[in-house]
Amino acid sequence: MKLPACWNCKKQFSYGKLLLLWGGSTVCPRCGETNYLTAESRKKGAWYTPILIILMVIGLNMFDIGFPGIILYGLIFLLIGLSLSPFTFHFTDEQEPLF
Repeated sequence: MKLPACWNCKKQFSYGKLLLLWGGSTVCPRCGETNYLTAESRKKGAWYTPILIILMVIGLNMFDIGFPGIILYGLIFLLIGLSLSPFTFHFTDEQEPLF
């Protein structure tokens, strides 16, 4: 898996910079240009969330664990989703409409 690069200077972003990307844009540390998530990247991200929730519910129904186990199980799935999300990003120079 490969991390995305700046649309302008092609510098690859660091994992830490993309890990908690909120708002759909980031600024390149090398050239200073704003990089916006493509509409395709945002659509992919919208599909991953329900899939992770479905897998989490299926897993909870398979195991009889108490409330602390449910919280831990949910946190594990949250961390998996957050840690894999930067690899699905692609950037462009302008903000694209979602539909």
